[in-house]
Amino acid sequence: MTDADLRPVPEAPTRFSVLANLVPVSHLVVTAIAVFALADGTAARLGLALASIYIAPPLAVRAAFAVFGRPEGRLTQATPGYRVWWLAVQAQMIFLRLPALEEALRLVPMLYPAWIALWGGRLSPRAFVAPGVRIVDRPYVVVEAGAVLGLGATLTGHLAFREADGTYAVIVAAPRVERDALLGAETGLGPGAVVRRGAMQPFGRRLGPGMEWPR
Repeated sequence: MTDADLRPVPEAPTRFSVLANLVPVSHLVVTAIAVFALADGTAARLGLALASIYIAPPLAVRAAFAVFGRPEGRLTQATPGYRVWWLAVQAQMIFLRLPALEEALRLVPMLYPAWIALWGGRLSPRAFVAPGVRIVDRPYVVVEAGAVLGLGATLTGHLAFREADGTYAVIVAAPRVERDALLGAETGLGPGAVVRRGAMQPFGRRLGPGMEWPR
């Protein structure tokens, strides 16, 4: 018997996990059909398209959290909250694939923080978000007043991994940037990571799940 024979077999994605990847393209297809079938005139079609793209996904996620609970902590494919969380990720996927959609909101003062609040996250209107900032899990992010998110900084509310027995799992928790903290360019915060009040996270520094800066 070899070492390879003793290694646990990695858990495969469930059918649900695979089929949920169809949510983003299905959303776009339904939006296109609705725009041409339900709206009459350019203004009406544009308004319906914007509502379907920007407003429907966060409202759907908030409704799912209200009914089934807000998933947090360690989740596996067998955990009830996993399905809710994975659908929430897929509802945000078009903004991860097409980041220009999100950058456009940042051009208008107050609009982007209001949109994050619609998802259930917290982004102070007095915080600064530089170009290229990636907020992966909008319902979980917390950014307080006076904070600065530097060029290309990434805040993610989840981290996927495989456990020793091969089980696929994710940790879900809100990254937090406290008041007047500054994230340098290309920095990263994982789930549950915290940059404390007034601190500066240096260029390229990444914090894993539950880590704090300063340490």
